Amino acid sequence: MLLQKKPSKKTVAQKSSSSKKAASSAPVMSGKPVKTYKGLCLFLISFLFLEAFALMLVHLKYDVCLEEKISYQEKLQRQKLKAYHNYLENKNPAEVLKQHAKRSHLYHAQKKASRQKASQSAPQNKAPCPKPVPRKAKYIESQYAPYAAGGQAKIQGKACFTLNDGSQKCIAGLDIYINPVTDYSNEWYQRGWLGTEYLEIADSRVVPFNKSVKTDKNGNFSFEGLAPGSYYVVTQLCLPYGKNSKKCEYRRYGTQVTMKNLVHPTLKQLFPKVN
Repeated sequence: MLLQKKPSKKTVAQKSSSSKKAASSAPVMSGKPVKTYKGLCLFLISFLFLEAFALMLVHLKYDVCLEEKISYQEKLQRQKLKAYHNYLENKNPAEVLKQHAKRSHLYHAQKKASRQKASQSAPQNKAPCPKPVPRKAKYIESQYAPYAAGGQAKIQGKACFTLNDGSQKCIAGLDIYINPVTDYSNEWYQRGWLGTEYLEIADSRVVPFNKSVKTDKNGNFSFEGLAPGSYYVVTQLCLPYGKNSKKCEYRRYGTQVTMKNLVHPTLKQLFPKVN
């Protein structure tokens, strides 16, 4: 038999040191660091789960409370309606009508008293309206007959006026009126529109012949489907003293036109009269 040589102490020490280095360089798969990391992860996951569950419970409780509130309000409304119907059923219909009439009468009486009180408290320093002046001209049907059927004639214009500061202003939404020229309308134009006489109410038979339109946003106006002839074109407004002025001056504008097909009138200031 061969005799085995025993390893020396130096060789054993080298092997043990190399094994220690290999062990220190190998990854640690178990021990305190790995266990601490896993525990922290589990704690965070459980905390987030509990927080989400608590939020879900809060929202659920809010929805339940809201539904209970709505159902309570509906129940209260139904109870009120039922009580009102029971009141009407148990009450005599004649008595109910009498109470309603009494309340209505009381309401109107209170409104009338408040109107009277307001009129009494209003300032009474306004000058009374003048009495209407009788007209002298008479309505003549034959003078209005040519305008009754209408036609294809047009009157188109622009409501732009000169302010006191010299600037121009085009008025939107302004009422423009036309009136056929007759003996009856001539008296109104000369005495009432050009002058200051307060004439009595016009004959109702001339109302269908008086037409009006409103100007557009640029101050344009147009009358269409008219019979050829002569017309008064007039308007009135409170024109500002300037572009930025809050004060205004009452003015009347107008002119007389005669046309067969189309005419573009220029409205002139008539009142107050321009020197």
